[in-house]
Amino acid sequence: MNLINLNKNILDKIYKEYHNNLLLDPVWVVRKLKNKEDIVTFAFVAALFSYGNIKNIIKFLESLLKDFNYQPYFSIKGNILLNKKYRFQSQEDINTLFAWISYIIKKYSNLENYYFYQYKKCAYLEDLVDSIYKDYLHYLEENNIKLSHGLKFLLNTPLNNSTNKRMMLFLRWMVRKDDIDFGIFDFIKPCQLVYPMDVHLINIAKHFNILKFNTPTWKVAKEFTKAIAKFDKDDPLKYDYSLCHWDIKNREFNNG
Repeated sequence: MNLINLNKNILDKIYKEYHNNLLLDPVWVVRKLKNKEDIVTFAFVAALFSYGNIKNIIKFLESLLKDFNYQPYFSIKGNILLNKKYRFQSQEDINTLFAWISYIIKKYSNLENYYFYQYKKCAYLEDLVDSIYKDYLHYLEENNIKLSHGLKFLLNTPLNNSTNKRMMLFLRWMVRKDDIDFGIFDFIKPCQLVYPMDVHLINIAKHFNILKFNTPTWKVAKEFTKAIAKFDKDDPLKYDYSLCHWDIKNREFNNG
């Protein structure tokens, strides 16, 4: 595709076309839930497993919901054990993740309180994510659990220059509020969010002549967010869902 300069008219046109479409996306699996505790708990799980082929992601998340009997908060709090694998995560990895979340819920009552507790200690968003990552590692160490490849893949820190794409996706769902995102975490402002940077946004950055990087990193994610914030400084991630699905459709069209 030829490079063109991004402007608000283009952004708003993409937003209008894709924002209200029920496209294949993990958020719609989370939206099957109504109880706030279930939404936050499952959104965290869903975001961490949102990698790979989108159809496989949806299939796996829907199977999890059924295993939880559509009550992920009480299921995980009650130390549910599942016979499931997902790509890099073994059965043991998945049950370890649930055990860590169960530990958090029992200590803080829910994930919202846990995030608020972590947020109060932090000056920047990367500090929040890094603090949660360190807490995760500490839990594994305290319980003599080996940091397997699958467990290592689930969480990371911006201090390693990871985009933390899936953690940023979870925060988008929890902080922004519209007919897609839930707006449950009111202690974080939408303007503080960083784009869940992945290959689709790299494609968009190059297509619209925003950035010239080929590899998603935390630095790139922040620069991309800053570029989009020129068009909406209060809510730059407003365009995330639309931009990603616009790129998916264009890739399918051009490769079809």
